[in-house]
Parts: sequence; structure tokens; C-alpha cells
Amino acid sequence: VAVGDAMCRLDQGTRAASVAEAEAAVTQAEAGLKQARTAYETNAALRERGVASPNSAEPAAAALEAAIAGLESANTRLDNAKAELERTTVVAKVAGIVQDPVADIGTLLNPGQPCATVVELDPIIFVGNIPEARIGLASLGLPVAIETVSGNKAEGKVSFISAVADASTRTFRVEAEIPNPNNEVRDGLTASATVKMGTV
Repeated sequence: VAVGDAMCRLDQGTRAASVAEAEAAVTQAEAGLKQARTAYETNAALRERGVASPNSAEPAAAALEAAIAGLESANTRLDNAKAELERTTVVAKVAGIVQDPVADIGTLLNPGQPCATVVELDPIIFVGNIPEARIGLASLGLPVAIETVSGNKAEGKVSFISAVADASTRTFRVEAEIPNPNNEVRDGLTASATVKMGTV
């Protein structure tokens, strides 16, 4: 799957109806604003001609402000309703391969429960450990040659070095990021890494 591909679709329930209701409310608020603006402009014209009372300006202005606020509120409710409707489609956040667990049609999912798992294999991360006696030689960006037990070979660079040693093994966790464009190296394979330190 690619980024943005639809993975699962949830039951929309009443969300589509909520969007239609919010759209109708926006239309009604727009009409109310148009009417309030016309009334305000008419009142201003009548006051200029001396027909309307000067103190009639304040109610007209208040009605116009209320209509503007009503439209903004209706637009906010519409945005929220559309966002809720969009949440019924779960899309892939990363490109990769779909892996179990995958939800079946009709499955009841709790909030936060995954509907599918996407394994991102490019780049793939090699994880190893360095003994404390050698940790002073490690540095970010060092070139790394990887070979898996299945015979795959790849090259990458050191991308992470732990600042804290493992309490039981006294080793430091190190990660190397390896390009894997064809997904040839699978997740979970045992591999060895050779780090090129340079020459002395």
C-alpha cells in the first residue's frame, strides 16, 4: 500500500446525515446574515436621511454581529461534521506491506484498536549491540555492511547509538538504517554487520 491508501472503512452511522444537517444550517445562517446586513444598511440610510432614530443603529449593529457569529458557528459545526465523516475511512500513514492482524467485515473495533498492520520495509533498521569496551569507536553516520543469514547483502549508515548500557549484558544498542527499495530483506531476519572504521 502507498501513503493515503484506504485500509478500512467504518460504518458511517448518522455522520452523513450530520453533514447534511450542518450544511443546511450554514445555508440558513448565510441567509440570516444577508438579511441582517440588508437591515443594517437600510437603517444606516434612513438615519442619514433623518427618518430613523439615531439610537436605532445599535440594535441593527448587534443583529449584524449576531448573524456573523451565527454563520461562523455554523461553519465550525460543518467542519466538525465533515471531519467525523472523514474519520470513517482509515488510511495508511506509511507505505509498506499489509500484515496481520487485519480486521474482517463486520468486526467491532474498540477505539485505538488497529484495523490492519502495515510493515514498512524501506528503509529497514538493523539492530545490534556493541560491547562497552568498543563503544568509544562507535559514531553516527559510519558506513555499515549488512549480511543476513539468507544471504542478502546491503549497505547503510549508523543512525542511533544508545546512551545507556543494557544492565544485564553491559552492551549498547546500535541501529543502522538500510535502504531496502525492493523489500528483499525481510523483517526479523538474523544478520551481521561490519562497520568500516577507516584505516590506521
